[in-house]
Amino acid sequence: PRRGAVSMRAPRGDGWRLLRHGPYLRLLLFSLAAYVCLQGPLTIFPLFVRARGGSLDSVSGMWVPMLILEIPLVALSGASLARFGARGLIAIGILCGGLRWLACGLGSGLAWLYPVQILHGITVAGFVLGAPLYVEEVVPERLRSTGQGLLAMIGASLGGVTSNLAAGWLFERVGPNAPYLAGGVGALLLGCLVPLVLPPPG
Repeated sequence: PRRGAVSMRAPRGDGWRLLRHGPYLRLLLFSLAAYVCLQGPLTIFPLFVRARGGSLDSVSGMWVPMLILEIPLVALSGASLARFGARGLIAIGILCGGLRWLACGLGSGLAWLYPVQILHGITVAGFVLGAPLYVEEVVPERLRSTGQGLLAMIGASLGGVTSNLAAGWLFERVGPNAPYLAGGVGALLLGCLVPLVLPPPG
């Protein structure tokens, strides 16, 4: 569009201002750490289920509780944002992701794995949506597109690749529970640090 806020363009080189933007830099580092804790265990989850004696049918069956809550929560994300704010969504999402992976690492058998997968939806509706919403609140309008692109590159991409490598190494060298224990503890610590690390918007 040629008019309105979506038509705004930053001057050439203005994107470097983001590297001096304190709240945004904190979010980048925080998002990187969060994806390192959360993404790898999700990627190797089928291997984890098989190590617990499950089958491919078990893996596909566990995706049902993952999506049951995710769809309505994403649909109601506007109401959630109004109630908890972007920082609140981030904290809730990461804490639920940490509880999910810690429960997987500490539990035994397959029956325990099914109910805790419902926390996946809260993680997505909280952290995965909350981080971009925080960018919208703290970054100047003309730099929001650049800010969202860097967030995806540093968090989901770099953090995800790092997490996958670390989770695979822990799975092979330490055991199937190790990536989930490490990711769960790390995510819970990050969730508790949200009020200290991410300043309130504005």
